[in-house]
This record gives sequence, structure tokens and C-alpha cells, in this order.
Amino acid sequence: MGESGKIIVLVGLPGSGKSTWAALQDAGVLSSDAVRVLLTGSADNQNVNSLVFETLRFLLQMRVQAGAQVTIIDATSLTAAERRAWVRFAASLGCSAA
Repeated sequence: MGESGKIIVLVGLPGSGKSTWAALQDAGVLSSDAVRVLLTGSADNQNVNSLVFETLRFLLQMRVQAGAQVTIIDATSLTAAERRAWVRFAASLGCSAA
């Protein structure tokens, strides 16, 4: 199977401009804060992180299945382990990650 698309994983502290940059791109954006608001009503609720990232992975999988060519993951992704998890998940979907 050839590559299905590209996943761009943003990295940066909260408030560093990731969401602003992502909004200016010609790509779909999956935001951990937006999912947190969807699930709990608050972007500040850190008690549901496992649900937030499970939902992000599901939505990414659905975007790839729908044929999306580029998806931006808007989350802090500060640790190497977090970034590595996104790269591996992208690979499992047949996508490249940057």
C-alpha cells in the first residue's frame, strides 16, 4: 500500500502559536483542546487526556480513510515519546509524519 497522506505533528508549549499557525494552513486540523472542549466543555480539563487522545487517534484514522491528504495534529507533543507515538500511528495508517 502506498502512502495515504501526511500527518504534521505540532510541537510547542501552550500559547506558543501552534493553533494560530495551524489555522493558516490549507489542511485539516485535529486539536487536543478542541476535542477536550467537545468532551467536557472546557479546554482546561486535563482529567480526560486518555479519552482526548483516543478520540484524536480515531478522528485521524477516519480522516485517512476518507482520503484526507494532510492532517495537522495540534497538541503540545513535548516529549519524544509523545511524538514517537504519533509517528508510529501515522505509519500504521500508511501515512508519513513530520
